[in-house]
Amino acid sequence: MATQVKVKKIKSVKRKKRHTCPHCEYNTLLCCNMKQHIRIHTGVKPYKCRQCEYAAITSSALKKHTIAKHTNIRPYRCQHCDFTSAWPGALKRHVLAKHRGERPYRCDQCDFATAWKYPLQRHVEAKHTDRRPYRCQECDFASSRMVSLKEHTMARHTGERPFLCGHCGFSTTKKRHLANHIWAKHSDEKPFHCELCDYSGKTRDQLAKHVRRHSNYRPHACSRCDCSSPIKQDLQVHLLTHMMNSLSCTVCGYSTIDKSRFKRHIARHTGEKLHKCEFCDFSAAYKSRVKRHMANRHAIETHRCEVCGYCTGQMPDLIQHIAAHASNTVTD
Repeated sequence: MATQVKVKKIKSVKRKKRHTCPHCEYNTLLCCNMKQHIRIHTGVKPYKCRQCEYAAITSSALKKHTIAKHTNIRPYRCQHCDFTSAWPGALKRHVLAKHRGERPYRCDQCDFATAWKYPLQRHVEAKHTDRRPYRCQECDFASSRMVSLKEHTMARHTGERPFLCGHCGFSTTKKRHLANHIWAKHSDEKPFHCELCDYSGKTRDQLAKHVRRHSNYRPHACSRCDCSSPIKQDLQVHLLTHMMNSLSCTVCGYSTIDKSRFKRHIARHTGEKLHKCEFCDFSAAYKSRVKRHMANRHAIETHRCEVCGYCTGQMPDLIQHIAAHASNTVTD
């Protein structure tokens, strides 16, 4: 008879995570992981990009930056807009945040939610803990992150604004603020479109503010007449009509001191489309709608590459083309 061999199961022993972050609750078994994590708090970024001023905490982050910003490799494309990415994770987060409105990472102590994990970690650290190891020597300001302390010092005490706009005199202490400024002030792109009219906006917040104008909820009421508005700023403009000579609509009583706004309002009653396409019979009530039509339908070359003269009607196409110059992949 064959003898049966009993195999004794060996229980796996879980090793305790020996290294604990002094700034938050993070802990790990490996010392190298802890050193990398600490850089989040200190703001130290040892990995420098050779082609721009970007710096990263990890070598993998630098690699992602190099591929995304200095090459034309973007195989992952959004099905809803012109967004492209070098990484599938970035495309997934883009779709969740921009098109589905999903924010899977939620704070268990308040209503904060985000599409990214890292902003949630920063939120919890800043709002729901008392750890503020980085303190300003000039005032009572304290922060959980070294980067925040540096930004505070430049903004409040030294007056430094290292990020300068190349188109105007604007300067700021934060790189993302400069990017937002260039997009808002020096770009013609308005990718956020209203589904109820021809309005287009540069940011999601602008579109949200505009959509409120289509709502019947008007909490801001004028104390001098029956006018009310869903937006406080619109009411403030309306109040000026009681102090200055205003233009009044004979159909509905609408009044304004802005001639162009009054002209657009009258067009709503008459159905007149003031702006026309130069190449076909298309017309619209708003000039931005006609510009977008001409760029899409007639390939109007509104954006030009300063390196080779390449032209396109869409800013994302020009950005992708310029990236190709950086990687020397542009073909005639």
